[in-house]
Amino acid sequence: MKKKLVAYLAAPYSLVVRSKEIGLSRPNYSDQDKELRMKRFKIINQVAGKLLQGGFAVISPISQSHPIALECDLGGTFEYWADIDYNIIIRCDMVFVLCIDGWKESEGVQKEIAFAAANNIPIIYIDEELRIIS
Repeated sequence: MKKKLVAYLAAPYSLVVRSKEIGLSRPNYSDQDKELRMKRFKIINQVAGKLLQGGFAVISPISQSHPIALECDLGGTFEYWADIDYNIIIRCDMVFVLCIDGWKESEGVQKEIAFAAANNIPIIYIDEELRIIS
């Protein structure tokens, strides 16, 4: 067995809207959100596949959790998944941040970045073609 670098793939998933009344973010469970989740799920799977082909042992929480969440009607917020994600990130050699539309606004992605940085885990920003973004 050849030991591979283990990479966590962070990416935006849900459409989160900020309440104008109270300024808090909340999940949006509209049809628009469901469509966006499926679109991002497919993009993330394609990128995870490219990373696997590139020789990384990839952990893609959205690729793995999306089908389980749908099948078992599990929580859709980052808070629901945060502890699981952090437990995975801490075991990884690096974090790839997939810089698709919404990644800068995604509280989950930003918290994953902050967690990785706080634990001295290298963070690499990439696009859908695996090009490094500076």
